[in-house]
Amino acid sequence: MLLLILVIICCVANIILLGLLHNKYPSFDFLKNTVSDYGADVKSRKVYILYGLSFIFAYTSLFSYLLIEKVSMVWQLYILAGSIISSIALLYYHADLTGSGKLTKTGIIHLILAIIKFSTIFIFMVNAYQAYANSYMISVTWFVMIAFFSFVIIWLIPKLRHSYSGFFERLFLVSIPIWFIVYSFSGLH
Repeated sequence: MLLLILVIICCVANIILLGLLHNKYPSFDFLKNTVSDYGADVKSRKVYILYGLSFIFAYTSLFSYLLIEKVSMVWQLYILAGSIISSIALLYYHADLTGSGKLTKTGIIHLILAIIKFSTIFIFMVNAYQAYANSYMISVTWFVMIAFFSFVIIWLIPKLRHSYSGFFERLFLVSIPIWFIVYSFSGLH
């Protein structure tokens, strides 16, 4: 129960930190720049790291809860573990700035890790919701699916990717803590 409360606290902090990044560092375009661009900039890196850590603590707390309570299938725990590991590595490998046109080794690794993180957390959420398949969980899982597939479609169309990748990434990134909060509240009842 305490672990689920920790998940909720970390997710609320995550949403607040995302808002802080946008308000404190307005030089990044909300529509175009991805959230990882904050980690590539020296000025915003500390807040970006806190933002990333809030995800990691939320994922790890939920992982621990699921392990202790045996709520989830084992394969789902492996998927969530993949999200945790890729999230940690993302903080080490900085992204190349969106639209800079350059691809560094570190930036390529960051991109691969982001794909792994987004894919694994998505797979986890669309399967784990069934443990508490109430109307709230079903609704928020649909929101996650719409946000995820919108982001994927935007990335597949170069013209849209250059103009709107930041917005659709943020839509998916906001859906994640919302899903975790609803899941945790469902587990508390």
